[in-house]
Amino acid sequence: MFHYPTDKSIRMPQLRRGIAGRQGATSALSGRPQEPLGGGMRSQRAGRTGRGKARRGGRDELIRELTHRANNLLAVISAIAEQSLSRGPLEEARHAFLERLHALSRANTLLVECDWQGVQLADVAFLEIAGLAHRVEVEGPDIELTPTAVQSFALIVHELVANARRYGSLSKPAGDVTLRWTVRPLRAGPTLQLSWREHGGPSPSAEPREGFGLRLIRRTAEQFGRTRLDFDPDGFCFALSAPLTGIAPAKS
Repeated sequence: MFHYPTDKSIRMPQLRRGIAGRQGATSALSGRPQEPLGGGMRSQRAGRTGRGKARRGGRDELIRELTHRANNLLAVISAIAEQSLSRGPLEEARHAFLERLHALSRANTLLVECDWQGVQLADVAFLEIAGLAHRVEVEGPDIELTPTAVQSFALIVHELVANARRYGSLSKPAGDVTLRWTVRPLRAGPTLQLSWREHGGPSPSAEPREGFGLRLIRRTAEQFGRTRLDFDPDGFCFALSAPLTGIAPAKS
């Protein structure tokens, strides 16, 4: 969490001067003749008008940004609902839907705590593997994510953990997972290479069925780049290769 200074004793320097009431008065700072009183009042009115316009402009920009974020959030919730509730037993679908909403809620709480900027990929990963850190090895460089990427990666990691707990390595006492990522300087530009590899779990089926969770993982990740789901005998593996420009904020 970022902390902002709260020392109320810090103030911007202010210089107050009386307004001369006659034409020939001079400024104590510049020595130049001051405006008559009427001109000063006009300047004050113009200043207030300019400040009012600036405040309205800032408010309008804030409303546009909040509307954009709300629409993005509703689109994500709609996609989650479609994936969770389209098939299968109602109670099971309801539980999966609520768990996915909780993952999205955790991501949004993290964004708010960080003022919607500066959230790292590692922050999102550790948020979703809470309580399993001794079984999930996480390794990778610092990568700051956009708010949209924070929400998406929270859902991806949540689904990977849920799938591993139900069907994969985390369903067995001796199973574990390695989550690694790096950034490679490819011809198209810096590219995120991320992998989730399971060990010590039950052998995947020879003809695995892609359920709701795996479809959500693939579809959510494909908005950023290429994905691969491998059902190796040694354990399930998910890989993502995505340009960093679609994941990290643009450098100013």
